Amino acid sequence: MSWPVHIISVGALVFNKDGKVLIAKSIRKNTWGFLGGQVE
Repeated sequence: MSWPVHIISVGALVFNKDGKVLIAKSIRKNTWGFLGGQVE
């Protein structure tokens, strides 16, 4: 099987009305960061 030619990725910053930013905790890496992902 060959590697994919294109990898689609996305990221997002989500703010509430008070200007606070939503972040998520990664279960695998045990770190905090912005929402996002990719599809091969």
